[in-house]
Amino acid sequence: MQSKSRTAVRLALKILSPQYRKALGEVITEADLHEIRQWAGDLGAELSAQEAASLIILRALAGEQAATIQ
Repeated sequence: MQSKSRTAVRLALKILSPQYRKALGEVITEADLHEIRQWAGDLGAELSAQEAASLIILRALAGEQAATIQ
């Protein structure tokens, strides 16, 4: 599960950060935009790719925070 979460976060960073894309020499594809919306779940179809990417990062941060508290 953690591996899937890391994959989703990496894709979210790719979509949200021009610096991340430049550092890795990557471009955003239509497949990336579709995939990030799928990672966002039921809300994904209603969100922009940037909103979906932000949601993925917020979920990851919330999960890390919950794990630290326990």
